[in-house]
Formats: sequence, C-alpha cells, structure tokens
Amino acid sequence: MKNKKLLTTLTTGILAFTLNSQSVSAAVPLIIEVINKEESETFEEGIALNDFVKIENTEVEEILSTFTVKRSEKNDNEIILSGELDSIHQLEFTTLEEKVEINEPGKFDVSIHTSEKNGEFNLVIFNDESLIEEIVVDIQQLINQLNRDLMVAESESKTLEEASINEENEQEDVIVTSDELNDESSKTSNTDNSEPKIENTENDSENPQDTKAEIENSEVIEEETVTEEKTVTSFNESDEPIDDEESVSLPRSSEVEELLFGNEEQFESTMERSLVNTSSSRTHVNGVYTVVSGDTFKSIETSFNLSRTQLIYWNTHITNPDQLKVGTKLAVTRAGVESMLSAADKARLTKSGDGAQFDTPQEFIDFIAPLAIEVANQENTEALYPSLMIAQAAHESNYGRSTLGAPPYYNLSGIKGTHNGDSVLMWTWEVYNGVSVNVLAGFRDYPSYTASLQDYANLLRNGLSWSRNYYSGTWRSTTSDVWDVLENKGLRGYATDPNYYTAIKNTINNYNLTQYDSGNYYVRTGTFLGQSSVESSVKAMKTVNPNMSYRYEKTTKTPYQNRRVETVKEFVGENAAKRAVEKIKSDKSWYSSYRKTSNSTKHVRIQSGYFNSRSRAEQAVRDFKEASGLYATIEEGQDGKYRLRTGYFVGESNAQESLKYMENLGWFAKTVETGDSTPNYVVYTGVFPNPSAVKDAHTYFASSNWNSKETMVDRQTYYYRVYVEGFPSKTQATSYVNQLQKQYGWYSSAIPVE
Repeated sequence: MKNKKLLTTLTTGILAFTLNSQSVSAAVPLIIEVINKEESETFEEGIALNDFVKIENTEVEEILSTFTVKRSEKNDNEIILSGELDSIHQLEFTTLEEKVEINEPGKFDVSIHTSEKNGEFNLVIFNDESLIEEIVVDIQQLINQLNRDLMVAESESKTLEEASINEENEQEDVIVTSDELNDESSKTSNTDNSEPKIENTENDSENPQDTKAEIENSEVIEEETVTEEKTVTSFNESDEPIDDEESVSLPRSSEVEELLFGNEEQFESTMERSLVNTSSSRTHVNGVYTVVSGDTFKSIETSFNLSRTQLIYWNTHITNPDQLKVGTKLAVTRAGVESMLSAADKARLTKSGDGAQFDTPQEFIDFIAPLAIEVANQENTEALYPSLMIAQAAHESNYGRSTLGAPPYYNLSGIKGTHNGDSVLMWTWEVYNGVSVNVLAGFRDYPSYTASLQDYANLLRNGLSWSRNYYSGTWRSTTSDVWDVLENKGLRGYATDPNYYTAIKNTINNYNLTQYDSGNYYVRTGTFLGQSSVESSVKAMKTVNPNMSYRYEKTTKTPYQNRRVETVKEFVGENAAKRAVEKIKSDKSWYSSYRKTSNSTKHVRIQSGYFNSRSRAEQAVRDFKEASGLYATIEEGQDGKYRLRTGYFVGESNAQESLKYMENLGWFAKTVETGDSTPNYVVYTGVFPNPSAVKDAHTYFASSNWNSKETMVDRQTYYYRVYVEGFPSKTQATSYVNQLQKQYGWYSSAIPVE
C-alpha cells in the first residue's frame, strides 16, 4: 500500500512538473529515492563499510563490499559489523577491549560495544597469512553517521507518506486538460527556473528587507509575504557580494573531503538571509524558533524554507524530529546555530582578523617561496616540490587573501581539524545523503604560514590513516618533475573538478614556480682527474643524496701528462723479465711488459791453478764437488800440468761464489771469459693517468727491490669538477659537503646560486 501511495505521489509530481511547479518538481527525485529505499530498506540495513572507508586496493574493496555496520536492536551502545569472507581470506578484528579472528569462509557478525570507549577498531585482512590491508575505523564517526542517516531517512519517509496520502485524496478532484496545461505553460514560459523563487500562498504584500543585520537584530518578525522573484547571491561577513576571485576552493573527492578538507566561506542563500515565512504563525528570534503546540518538523521546515536534512543538522540535539516537545528551541538560521553554541565553541567562531598581508599575487609568492623550499626539502624526509606547494597554497587561499588563509588563522590549504588543539569554526558546505547543507566546521588554526606549510607537507609525506602512501605520487623520489605529479594525478582525490589540475599548472607557469624546485644553493667538488674517475665519483655521490641534480664539467687546469713506471735494474735474460711481469700482474693486476736494452751480460768460467799429476787433479775435483756441489772438469795444459775448470756462468757476479770455494780450498783461481753473452731487459707498467697511481707504483717497485723511474707518454688526462644542484638552503648544502668529506674524504664547497 505504501508503494502505491508513493507511486501516486510520483505521478502527481510529474504532472506538477509539467505545470512548471517548482516546489513539487523538486520533490520528485526525493520520492524516487524513497521508493528505492522502501524496496531495499537501505537505511534499516546500516552503513556499507565500503562507502565509509575508501580503499585503493581493488581486492580489499571487493571484500569490503559485503561489510555493513548497523545499530544493535537490543542495545543502543552496541553496533554490529556484518560481512562475508571467502575461503582464501582471513579477518582479524581488534578494538580497545577485545580481539576476534575469523578464519572460516561464510557470513559473520561481530558485536562492537561502545559504552565505555568509542575509540577505533582495526580490520586486518590476510591472504594465506600475508597481510593485504589494515583498516582503522573511527567508531564515533560510524555512530554519528548511523544517527544522522536513521534520523533523516525515517523523517523523510514519514513526511512523504503523509504527502502521498494527501495527494491520493486530492487526485480524484483534479482534472487537468491539455488546453489548461498549454495555457499554464505559456504563463510561465518567461520564468528563469535557474533562479529560486520565494512565494507566499496567502496574500501579497511588500518585499521584506533581507539584510543580515536586520535578520539578526530583530526581536520578533511580523507576518510577511513575498511574491517578487529573487536571485541567489553569495555574500561575505559584511554583506558585500563576493568578488569572483575570492571563491577559489573546489570540491574534492568524498574520502578526502570527509577526512580532511572543506570549502571555506560558502555563505547563506537569499532564502536563508530573508526572513520570509510561508506561514503567518511562525517567527524566530535571532534565528531561534521555539516550538509551540501543533508544530511539526515538516511545518517548521516549510515555514523557514529549509530542507529537512538542513534543519536536522542544525539541531543535532533533536533525537526524534516527529516527537517535538513544546518549548524546544530550534535553530532556523546560521545566526541561530551560532547563538546556541557553547561558550567554548562561540570563542572559536571566525573573527575578522588582521586582513591579507599581500596586495598582489607576486608579493604572496615572494614571501611563501623561501618557506616552501625549506619545508619541501627537509632532511630525512621525502623531498617534495616547492612549486606545487606554492601553487596550491596560492590557489586555495587566493594568494593569502581568503579569510582562512590570512592572519590570524594562516590556513593556506583549507585543512579541517585541529592543530596543536587549536581550530576555528567556519561556515562551509557538506553533502549528506545527496543533500547539500550549510554546517559549521572546524578548520585548523595555525600560528604561522610555516606551520601551515609544514602540516600540508606532513599530509603528503604521511598520507591518510588507512593508506600511508596515498600521496606518494607527489614525492620527488617517485617522480621526475612537478609536471609528472600533475599529469599522473599524484594529488588524487584532492579535487574532483577536472579544471583543478589545469589551474595549478597555470599558476606554476604564470609565475615560473619551477625555478624554486632547483634550489638556491649548489655544491661544487674539487677536481677529479679523468672522465672515468669523475663518472665513478658521481655514482658514489648519488648514493649519498639521490634526489639532487648532478653534472660534471672539464676545468681549465693544465691537463696531466700521463706516465709509465719502469725498473732501473736490468734483468739478465728474458726469463728473469717474464718472472717480474708475472709478479706485477699477480700482486697489483696492473698491465706490465718488458723490453730488451742495449746491454748484455758475458758468460765466464772459473779456472784453478795447476796440479802436477792427474791423480792429484782427480782428487781436487772430488774435493770441489764436496765443497760446492758443482762439477768441474780436468784440462791438461801444454806444459803437461792439470787444471780444474767449471761450466759457464752468466756474468762474473754469478761466478764469484764458485771462485770463493776454490780459494777456500787453498787453490789459486780466476774467471775466464768466453765469447758468449745474455741480453738484458727492463720491466715497465701501463700508463697511469694520475699522480697518486704513479706514486703507488713506485712504492710497489721499491718493496720488490727494483729501483724505478717515470717515463712520459703522449697521452693527456683532463681535470673535472662535479656540480650538485637543487639545495634549497645553505644548511642542507653544507650538510651534504660534510657528508662527502666524512664518507669519501672529498673536498667540496657550498655555493649560492647567482
């Protein structure tokens, strides 16, 4: 029966829409929504956790699609988490009081008690015991959302049911012909439907005054009616129209909007500002209406031209809109909401501050740029792009001229919440169940622009509670430049308007903000000798700080004349030279070789004095062999006497030991040259391109008892310096200089960019 009545109401609404009746046509989408709710009973099933907690992981998002949270029917201080797990996933559920593990596939319900501690609960989803996602959910937010959804849904359902009954009863008496439709259409064809109208169905009278001062100062508003059409206009606190340049904030995606951001300075419409009542019996005092006998929530909505959702959110102290008590106070304007705040919250309301410090956009940029550079490049954190920070701060705060962006609040990014416990209450808009409502929201109150930029940087570096890498697309370590951030939506969710990124790009281009990404200081090293050496050094330097820009240049210093190192000592024979080369290659892995010199070493023999008989000479041979281990032969001279003669020795120095053996036996002995000789050789290294390598070679040759010397070659090696660019401050550049000295022993210096 209920669906039939709603369908009748829907049919009547479509008919009225044809007649160009704004009040009924506006209700049609709501009727459709309620029919859908009647069919699905969405508001009775609770909140889909997949909508409340946004997850980028598609696998986890699919799992969460089965999870809902609803209030327990038995206990208002208990909520039930319901869901379904497949065979490959496990769930670990933790609150401040208990821990539950679900390892079996199938449906489940978990009870969450909130009577003592609301706090948070954690959902940890595993796959084969490996962590897929950890989700932190604020219980109080869930409870508040359940309260709001239930209150709005039940209220709207009852109101629409009453409306459908009235429409059904009146349907039989309403007959509209096509001629009447055409006639009615012709009467309204010149009306601009984009401009909302405020109409009174009782009688016509003069237009009421609609200034804010008169709204808030009036004690009692007398019965008034209006027939003149009014156009919605935005106003600021002084009731002056807002300059287009002031409206700079853009809508953001729901998950970021809900957690962090809001749109500042969305002011009341003409409907709210004017105190036009569609009923002659209801007036408010300073925006507060007192319920009298016979009032219903619906009639109060209609009287003050408010949506049901708006009235509910302005009066959160009302637990049941359909059971109003006489004497209950209801805020029906923004001024009324403010008047009903606690003393502490009234003290947090936006106040007129010192005003903008900057007359032109360039003044703002010149002031903010050094602060942004310092914050974006803090040590031991993810480096960010100052150009992006400056452009967003300029765009969000209208170059520091918005109320929130100017002193004393310094909130350049429109971030909600508190900062060190400080916040300011400001009017903004939010969307609940598809309805836009004006609400007072708390925005962070900063002590300075630096604190505001630091908080914004912390957001980009640390992400959101449920995704710490949410803004990793803004980090310099993961992107090539600021254009990479904007092209690949590194600021995902920050704004849903497709023109947002274009606006940021234009700001960066118009004011050449990329100049601040390169930094104000650079580091210049001492000289490196040779291109291969400088390239190797650059690779090492990048391990110290990979986010900087590196280049190297050839210096004007006289190039180094490359050298070899060779032995002064000459090796006798090729085999001796070969053995020296093998030793060098084995010990140092240097290239080395040998070459023949013009010198050679003669071959000699040792000859003894004479013996008178062969038998005596034969005994001498035996004695020499026993003493030296060498053999000797007996030669008979022309004089008939006998002598001992050894084999060949290369050079006299090698024969001296044998000579001494004979002398020790008491014999006369001498060296006798032969006609043969052995060539001499020197050993040399490859080419060394720097002095330190040459010095190392000399040291090694000396340890091998080889005297050495240098020989020049035609090749030259050039000197290079490395330039490391992109340091935002002298402090960071100097820190890098000290790190290079400590880690590599390299000299370098920090130099300001001219």
